[in-house]
Amino acid sequence: MTSVDVLIPFYNDSEGFDRSLRSVESQTWDGRFRVVVVDDGSAPHESLAMQAMLDRAQLPFHTVINPVNRGRPYTRNVLLDCMESEYVAWLDSGDVWYPEKIGCQIGVVRGAPNGAGNIWATCSYDWCVGDLPPRRMWQNTEGDLIRHLLEGADLRAYLWTILAPRAAMEAVGYFDENLGRLQDLDFFIRFALKRGNMVQPSIQAPLCAYIKEYRGRSAKEINDCSEYLKQKYAHLYARYGRKFAIHCEYRAVKNSERFARANGEHVLRRTYKHRARRLKRQLWLGL
Repeated sequence: MTSVDVLIPFYNDSEGFDRSLRSVESQTWDGRFRVVVVDDGSAPHESLAMQAMLDRAQLPFHTVINPVNRGRPYTRNVLLDCMESEYVAWLDSGDVWYPEKIGCQIGVVRGAPNGAGNIWATCSYDWCVGDLPPRRMWQNTEGDLIRHLLEGADLRAYLWTILAPRAAMEAVGYFDENLGRLQDLDFFIRFALKRGNMVQPSIQAPLCAYIKEYRGRSAKEINDCSEYLKQKYAHLYARYGRKFAIHCEYRAVKNSERFARANGEHVLRRTYKHRARRLKRQLWLGL
């Protein structure tokens, strides 16, 4: 029977984990799921709650516990080492798969011309922020994947949208542990650089939901990771020209500004806001 490893990093979010786990249980695909959870040094009561949810679910599972909090990229690397099934899918604690997600994605991977090769399946998704209505987000897997990923406008690097053959996930290597945030983007870029291909189901409806939260996440960390990636992939930004690089930097700074605003970090917010204005002016002037 075909099987899928569901890789879930967990840290002090049993409520979100319950929502995610139930969405795995609700999948209509009739294959076998194996849930793999790495607890990144959570508080004891959170770990116990997570374990109780796994015991309740009618799914095979495997857990690993980091004795201390090591951060998301380290935890994701532990998850990579735990892969066993033919296919792999990611699910961050708190986010949700819709019932048809895995079945649709396995179908499109198997139907692709190089379905046994270096291929990932993504999908459209709902972007959910607070009490606002969900925003439908479409993924564009046509054309230059690297350009799409760097720009982040019509192809967004979120692991919980992905299902892939295990070999196609292993080929990328480990996550960059210098990146407390945006490690998804780095991982996607490295996949594309290895001539990876991305496909998605023909169904237009979103197949999962991202429960977005800006509060509590460091705007400075987001900005620092953006700067790190800008330097790491300077040669790629240069490939598409200065205007493209400025446009991408503008989008990254605006993202940092949103986090600063949500956290009430007024000095940082003004700093990022002024920087974004300067970048936007450069775009207007064609510099």
